[in-house]
Amino acid sequence: KDAKATQEYDASPALVYERCVASLDASFHEPEEAKSMRAKAAYEAVSFQGDFSKFQIDWMDALTSLGEAGIHKASKDLFLDYLSKLGQAKRIQIMSDQRFWPLKPRPGEVPVFRKASTWQEAALVAREMCMTADAGRALSDRNYNQQDQEGRG
Repeated sequence: KDAKATQEYDASPALVYERCVASLDASFHEPEEAKSMRAKAAYEAVSFQGDFSKFQIDWMDALTSLGEAGIHKASKDLFLDYLSKLGQAKRIQIMSDQRFWPLKPRPGEVPVFRKASTWQEAALVAREMCMTADAGRALSDRNYNQQDQEGRG
């Protein structure tokens, strides 16, 4: 696109082609350290900005990138990171919530009344909180637009 804008594409298409091939080659042969650093930076950059759906997608993408880079975090680390990325208000609400876990026990498994202890459990509570907040706003605000507010909380 840049080459077309500067008309370099018409002047020397072979040079533009070589640059494209070099760029693709570099992206396919990214050093492990660079891949790890990029994955770690993406993970650290994830934060809740008011849209829970976007946050959850960013979180899952960051976890996938970490795994692909060979970076494995302990369950407790993921749980604490997840809570911190949601912010103080949501963290307090999640840590105040108690319910029976697991929500759908396997045969023979006894549910335990406790607080969330994994990032997946915290995500379920956070999603529920955001949905409740959205429902409350929809009921009280006749100008509420669900598509503009979906996932906020």
